[in-house]
Amino acid sequence: MDQAEKLNRIIEQYYAEILKYCHALLISDPQGAKDCTQEVFLILTKKHRLLDMEGKIRIWLYKTADKVIRNYRRKEAKQRHLSLDEIQLVDDGGLSELLNDSLLDLLTEDDKALITAYYSTEFANKQEVADRFGMTLPALYTAVHRIKKELRNMINLNK
Repeated sequence: MDQAEKLNRIIEQYYAEILKYCHALLISDPQGAKDCTQEVFLILTKKHRLLDMEGKIRIWLYKTADKVIRNYRRKEAKQRHLSLDEIQLVDDGGLSELLNDSLLDLLTEDDKALITAYYSTEFANKQEVADRFGMTLPALYTAVHRIKKELRNMINLNK
């Protein structure tokens, strides 16, 4: 039996099993489970010449599935959590349409002024913002981090 036949036999033998495993780990994301399963077998196809196809291929498939799922979850988590640093800002210092005024209005006036100034283009550097609000630079970064966390929580609640 040549390498291509061995590869096809392994795919036929283990595809359904690995798909069930991915479904069990990604129970609320059936499309993610399918995508992860396909990724596992894509990796197998790319690496099959380096693997012992007669040995512990089943264990290798499960370990690969674990890694693929872990990477998938990281990617999904990153996409769900929106960072204000990644949001483009408009020239007037307001936040983009993604963070509309009604969301900013949920902040206190002080927090709204601070976050708007922090992302404003009118300040040459962050030290100027800190000075304007009577803070040290570390205190400014801490305050901005707290506000961003509050905004992310508000965004997630609105989804």
